[in-house]
Amino acid sequence: MKNKNVFKTIIVLLIIFIPLTIWSYILKDKNIGSNNDNPKHFPYYQSALWFYDNDNLIGKYNCSFDRCSYKLGNTKYTIIRDGDNYFLYDIRNEKVLEEYDNANNIIDNDYIVTSNNLKGVVRVGDETKVVIPLNYEEVKLSSNLKDNYLVKKDNVWFIVDSENNKISNNFNLEIIDFNNNYIICESNERIRIFSYEGREYLNNLFIKEVNLTLNSLSAINNTYLYIYSDVNNSPLKVYNYKDTLKVVEEDNLIKVYDSDTLLDTLAIS
Repeated sequence: MKNKNVFKTIIVLLIIFIPLTIWSYILKDKNIGSNNDNPKHFPYYQSALWFYDNDNLIGKYNCSFDRCSYKLGNTKYTIIRDGDNYFLYDIRNEKVLEEYDNANNIIDNDYIVTSNNLKGVVRVGDETKVVIPLNYEEVKLSSNLKDNYLVKKDNVWFIVDSENNKISNNFNLEIIDFNNNYIICESNERIRIFSYEGREYLNNLFIKEVNLTLNSLSAINNTYLYIYSDVNNSPLKVYNYKDTLKVVEEDNLIKVYDSDTLLDTLAIS
């Protein structure tokens, strides 16, 4: 009789503990966010962002809104958009580091970010760095240069380098573009050309448009297209203007096209 009672006790304990053991393994697997939760490794799946390094899950972010995305995912840091909110996110530690009103990827891993109506530039990847502090009313990148930025502060425009060092004079006119040598401003629907020190050039041409390459300047008025590598010297070439003309810089040469037809190749003096 005693043996029969022991046997019954063992059966009851097995019935209780075997399901509990199985359920504990299920919960454990669920808590670590295994790859089986997202078997096809979608970047957005089941209202979450998933981050992989090759096939290894390295982090996860639970979205609050349907509009939820990121650009860089196999690094340590990234920028996440969740609805109208933007976050600097530590992927491996699954932690929000900074919150922004806006973030715009401008080049490579650099983002112009906005917070409390002030702008700056942050770089994300395996490290995170504030390239330009959030001190400015406006921050823009040149159409040609990757390392210098156009900024506006206290209604004054100027150029800073990638270490936030000021490298031009102040301009009260709005700067619309710049290259290595020239700054282009717009005033009363007129285009004006300046040096970094504020000296004005070609103001007798009544310029309506300027196109910059890294080392050249093309000035257009109602009649002609003038191409310069140095505005202190005569133009490299002058063309009767038409809107199919295009000037590009390739391999340290200036090339002039009419639509897709190469017209001239000019040496940069």
